[in-house]
Amino acid sequence: MHSRIVLVLLVLLVLSGCGFLGDAQPNNTTVPSESTSVERTPSPGIDPVAPSAPQPVASQGVQRFSIEQSVNSDDDVLSIVALIVRSAELTDETLALRVAFQNTGDEGFQLLGGLSGRNAVLVDAAGNAYEPQDVSDNLRASIAPSGGFAPGASNVGVLTFPRPSGGEPYELHFPRYDPVIFRLDTPLVETVLDLAAGDYPVAQSLHSNQSALAPIELHVRTLQIDPEQLSFEVAFVNTGRQGHSLLSGPNGSDAHLLDAEGSQYEPAMVSDSLASSIAPEPGWAPGEAYMGVITFPRPTALEELRFLFPTYDALTIQFNSNGIAAATVTSPSGGAPQPTATPQPEAVAFAALDQLLAAQAQALLAGDRDAYLAGFDPALHAEQEQILDRASRMPLERYSIEIAPDAAISASDAEQGAVEGITVQVEYTLRGINPANVFIHDLRYDFVRNGAAWRISAVETDENPPFWHPGDLVLRETPHFLIVARPDVATELAALEQETETAYAELQTKGLPLEARYVAYFTNDPDDFRILTGQSSSRALGVALSRYTFEDNTIVATGYAFYLNGEAFLEEQRGADARQTTITHELVHLALASDTRPFTPLWVSEGAAVYYSESPGADQRQLLADNGNLADMSLARLTMADSLGEHDLLGQQTGAEYLFSGLTFAYLVETFGEARVLEFYRSYTSVPAADVQERMPDFGGALVTNNVFASLREELTAQSIPAFFGVDLDQLDADVKVWIGQ
Repeated sequence: MHSRIVLVLLVLLVLSGCGFLGDAQPNNTTVPSESTSVERTPSPGIDPVAPSAPQPVASQGVQRFSIEQSVNSDDDVLSIVALIVRSAELTDETLALRVAFQNTGDEGFQLLGGLSGRNAVLVDAAGNAYEPQDVSDNLRASIAPSGGFAPGASNVGVLTFPRPSGGEPYELHFPRYDPVIFRLDTPLVETVLDLAAGDYPVAQSLHSNQSALAPIELHVRTLQIDPEQLSFEVAFVNTGRQGHSLLSGPNGSDAHLLDAEGSQYEPAMVSDSLASSIAPEPGWAPGEAYMGVITFPRPTALEELRFLFPTYDALTIQFNSNGIAAATVTSPSGGAPQPTATPQPEAVAFAALDQLLAAQAQALLAGDRDAYLAGFDPALHAEQEQILDRASRMPLERYSIEIAPDAAISASDAEQGAVEGITVQVEYTLRGINPANVFIHDLRYDFVRNGAAWRISAVETDENPPFWHPGDLVLRETPHFLIVARPDVATELAALEQETETAYAELQTKGLPLEARYVAYFTNDPDDFRILTGQSSSRALGVALSRYTFEDNTIVATGYAFYLNGEAFLEEQRGADARQTTITHELVHLALASDTRPFTPLWVSEGAAVYYSESPGADQRQLLADNGNLADMSLARLTMADSLGEHDLLGQQTGAEYLFSGLTFAYLVETFGEARVLEFYRSYTSVPAADVQERMPDFGGALVTNNVFASLREELTAQSIPAFFGVDLDQLDADVKVWIGQ
């Protein structure tokens, strides 16, 4: 029996993060076009099969068979690369095998040099050996895909041999692999899955095993299927309670897609947001979702897709004729996902406190006294029972209480079971009030652990707590207001109802955009007013408060309501007319809350409120011109001011600045028309939230934030005044003063 070399020797193997295969030694043996006899060595564990006698071939056209046989290699480098014969196509002249070299591991790697599909040899039952007469392009140079193997990926191609004449079974020999022994006895049932174009919801979250990305979840939201491509809408979400940034890291082009055969696809297009990094440029704010789209060519084998992103779990999506049959989190090779890391003590504490506060919120909404008080230390029960009773009288539609996103717990405090000064946020909406007007208040809690359970041991209110926290309340509802007051204001409620409705009707006639209902708070106690608003009762008749949040690159006004300082109207020089004017003034702020920003100049926002509530005319112009205050006024200075009268310790200049602001607004309306002036007012809302967030400090508190807003006010006003009115700010200032003095 003569022999010949059918396995090509590898001369160099190196494994250090990737595999390197040395150049294969050339096979100089020429295989005749008919056949060459070889000595066949059975693979370990496989009994030799006696060859059958060659049979004449009758023309039967094209026949296709399913095989799905795989073998592994004992070679160190190739041990995770399986050789799979998936199917065969038999014609009168050829036998074409669809084969795959599949990375069975959960790590990607490069395979340099070495083997290619041309090293394969097919042997029939008679011992005849055949070399490929054709090799698909992707297997011609290497068994590895261009760019290397992604986790779980396959390099799928076709090896075409002359039709064997020696009968079955056949053996596919490949260097360093056991032979793949197969028969052509199972017809291939071909099914074509024709998925309709459209958006398919996915809603799965993937986790990273890399410490730098541990708090960043990859949310796969939807899959859009088009005739030529697939697009995944994804978001990289900071689930941590602190801001998070990356010095360097992956971008959207690092994603891969595997189809049902394991063939890998690289992105054909990546949205601009993910082109250079998965992180927003300034880093993630707590809870921020950074979104983008990753698009791949549409694969042929759509029955199963696997979305891969480096260091993250994989998402395996299975389809049927109706769409997505299942979307599951797996390992990159399709197995169980990677285990989640053991949580740190502070993470365990956060989870327990979140659960405690969620239970409290549910109990408060349900009015469940026992469940609500169970979360507090017994020393707080009497006070909290009163708070629960007051809250139950509020028309709460939705209520939650959660630890603030930027709160921090040290590992030592978590382990010792004592956490102090944690900021929690109370959020709620009220029945009959715009559901987008979400009221948000900050409280500070201390927590202690008793055994396995945590309790709240102390509660401290911050500025602007929920109205029901500091004291008792009474409610009145009018067609356009929910009025919340203290019991000592009860005798004034009838008048307040009339005054609020009068203010609403007046602003309606002036064409301001009004919501169906607003919230108004009234108190006669100066300390109560200060606690609720953070403003001194000696200098404020009323305050309109709102809070601004960043949502999807938009700044949103929430929690807008006004507070009336009833005690201020007891002085003899003030009366019902002053209170009516104040209510109308504050209602203007609520009507324009969505068009106002923290960096809208006060002479603009307060000017609008004075204009629409007082309609300042010739008498007010004369008053300001005669009292000597006009020379001290400056729109440039007021543009930078954080409050009107901020340097007026005696309170003598504040009223003049309000009046000057109102007259400036009146001058603009008279000169340029109300529509253009309101368009100018709203121009401050055109600044993208991302631009504002980029300027916001990571540290420094309110002082630094106010400086950022002052800088924005100055820049935007310098741009907007010429754009809307054709003059610069200094010229506008001069024109207004001339108009006032006429």
